[in-house]
Amino acid sequence: MSDPTQGQTVRILNILRSAAARRIDFILGAWRINAFAFEDVASAIELGDIDVIVGTPKGGGEAEYNYKRDFVVVPNAAYGATITQQSGIIHECVHAFVDIKHIAGQAESANEAAAYLAGMLYILHTGNPIPQTTNPIGVLAADIARKMIGQPGAAVPSTFESDLRRTIASRPIYQRQGMTFDSPEQSEGLWRVRALRGRTDLDMVKLPPNTRLA
Repeated sequence: MSDPTQGQTVRILNILRSAAARRIDFILGAWRINAFAFEDVASAIELGDIDVIVGTPKGGGEAEYNYKRDFVVVPNAAYGATITQQSGIIHECVHAFVDIKHIAGQAESANEAAAYLAGMLYILHTGNPIPQTTNPIGVLAADIARKMIGQPGAAVPSTFESDLRRTIASRPIYQRQGMTFDSPEQSEGLWRVRALRGRTDLDMVKLPPNTRLA
């Protein structure tokens, strides 16, 4: 049977469980982004609670996470071969983790800030330098990552977090989506887990969104 994800499920699982990903460890807002967070996402993918899809992202980025349907979208079968693309996968999987946790009262700019910082830390933990960029978000996230890399488990200082969130919220790609500094993030929890009332099992039938169980 052919793999509809063209090998991307295996690639993403390998990235999430890589040594570089497992060394990421910081707190931003209500979330601790670390090896356990990435294992939560990897396990959800293996259980079928999060899907991997090869297709065209609709949000304007290289890849994306869909909060309503719980899937990671990558543009093609080759995506993830380069270090920056692997960083992009880490970025989207932070969004997946935020969706799994579904903690009320969090801002989408904070969600994005955590994702950008995790992506930059991933690159540093591979032993590679962060590629130069002129993107203001990338520049600031890279600078924060370099300052925090030797502090596993540390909370991102509030000034760093605020500066990164403001920079993110000021960019046209996010403004077009209606993001502000304080706008609420979009997590809903994983719909298959909600539909099955917290039970997750490989043998359970995947129910469509909006399914109600008696």
